Amino acid sequence: MMARQSFDIAEGLSMISPEHWEFPVAAAPPLGRLTLAGRLSVPDETEALIIELDGVLLDLRSHDHQIVNQALHDRYAGDIDIPREVVQANSGQSAAEFWRRILAAAGITLNQTQTWEIIHRYDELRLSAPPRVHRGIVEVLTDAEYHFVNIAVVSAMSAGNISLLLAKVGLRDRVDEIVGNDIAGMTDPPAPDRYLEAARRLEARPANCVALVDSLLGAEAAARAGCYPVGIATGGNSFDELAESLFTADDLPDLSQRAPMTRVRIPPWILAAQPYPSERSDSDRPGGLRLDRNESTYPIPESVAAALTEHVLGRGERDAADLDRLVASLAEYCGVAEDFILPTSGADQAIDLTLRSFLRAGRRMLVAQPEYPVYGHVAALAGAEILGIPHDQELRFPCAQFRAAAAEGRPDLIVLTNPNTLTGAGVDREFIAELVQDHQDVPVLVDETYHEFTGETVVELTAAQENLIVVRSFSHAFAMAGLRLGYVVASPLAVRQLAKLRNPFDISDLAVVAARANLADLDSVRADWAETMTVVKPMVVAELRELGLEVLPGRANFVLVRPAGCADLVELLRKEKILVRPLHGPVLDGMFRMTLGSWEEAVHAMAVCRAAVRGGRTD
Repeated sequence: MMARQSFDIAEGLSMISPEHWEFPVAAAPPLGRLTLAGRLSVPDETEALIIELDGVLLDLRSHDHQIVNQALHDRYAGDIDIPREVVQANSGQSAAEFWRRILAAAGITLNQTQTWEIIHRYDELRLSAPPRVHRGIVEVLTDAEYHFVNIAVVSAMSAGNISLLLAKVGLRDRVDEIVGNDIAGMTDPPAPDRYLEAARRLEARPANCVALVDSLLGAEAAARAGCYPVGIATGGNSFDELAESLFTADDLPDLSQRAPMTRVRIPPWILAAQPYPSERSDSDRPGGLRLDRNESTYPIPESVAAALTEHVLGRGERDAADLDRLVASLAEYCGVAEDFILPTSGADQAIDLTLRSFLRAGRRMLVAQPEYPVYGHVAALAGAEILGIPHDQELRFPCAQFRAAAAEGRPDLIVLTNPNTLTGAGVDREFIAELVQDHQDVPVLVDETYHEFTGETVVELTAAQENLIVVRSFSHAFAMAGLRLGYVVASPLAVRQLAKLRNPFDISDLAVVAARANLADLDSVRADWAETMTVVKPMVVAELRELGLEVLPGRANFVLVRPAGCADLVELLRKEKILVRPLHGPVLDGMFRMTLGSWEEAVHAMAVCRAAVRGGRTD
């Protein structure tokens, strides 16, 4: 997970004397907006919500009117009735000041001991009968959790009493931090102490914290802390009073009204998106030698076939422990602890989980182009901007330009594919390590789906770098493309967060069985990888170049070929039931990609190419 700047409460408290209270009037909302539950629009950069307990989360204002009069009746057994507006007008004060004003309104004079006795009785009554949760707030909390927006609750009550109240209404587990009035050295609003402390505990910049307040005092305190105050007119002050305040950035009557479904459920960037085109839907493609998918063309090892047969013909039932055993096998294979591993339904799901975690409207993804199309597809569905840095004319990774974009473009996610799925271009390990180290506040996804063919990896860096997320696949090297299995290697913190987005039954039992069998018999598949990279690839590159074709070998289990007449050669190969992948786009036009299969398959493919080219049929 990305590292956040932390804030020291001692440093914050040293800045809250009046001479430091020189804050500008609340700024206009930024263009990038995130709408929570269709009710609350907040800046896109929001990391946390800091919510006033008394009037925003819980309807303690109405509750307090009853409790105040009950406490007075218990003590005096008289006909004392404090008006609701008096209670609400003073609700933002400290407990002592609140009761001083209430007693003054009732014409009652008490000494300090008596005052604290009635405050104690007031607290007891408050906790004995839980108040109503404001309409809409639970939906906002739920959507905030989905978007990884943390939650803190602040109040003039003690932290213990806040926790008890939240537990009574079933919201304690929805809140990350509680800040009450029982912290030494902390002063009451309009001082910003509580909001600074909440931001510190959440490890969030105050500027990236939205404060939901219902009082002018709360709005002023939140603004002085540097937060983004949103006035919710549910208690302390009216909508007009909050709207006229110099300290609120936005104001709402309450959170009960939901926006129209079309605006909430179907954002414009989704309406503008296109379904992802799958080459598997090309029904007119004949069977034969599939050298167009970058997937292993080798048969699965006998040990894997036996394991699958036993599973299907034997018990064939779901066993949750099998997935745990797969995690253990993957951890051993990668050389990391088990809590660094998250299996996924293909590498595509790993990519999807990561991008959906860190991207949304207004955020930016940095990637070298051309990129694997799934990255652009998911980013577009999230409404994110793609900061694409093109490969050079020789399809080499643009190190200098990429480094500059990472430093100056302020990306919210950095993607590195090593090697690139379309070009085969690799990224030096040292470059990746430096980028991860230099941008520890930005998540870096490293796509290692071709790792087995290159032998290059940065998984060991995940032990020290929480912002590094490595994605791998079983499709290219293990002949398991149709079974859909991939995995993430990342810090335990990142794995736990990504796991929240993964559906519990996405991973096929057959995929788990096949993967475990493959990892138990690595010698078989390693022999295939070695043949592909050390025997087949040099032969194919030499043969094609001898035919006068331009070849870019790359670092993976495929080569790029640029013949004089690309479309003609692709069609001739197709007629011979050899499928290759024609490429399109800048620098790629006029090229095709050929997967490297077994020696026998490569010899056959080269014979067809030789006959086509020497026969002059590609011009």
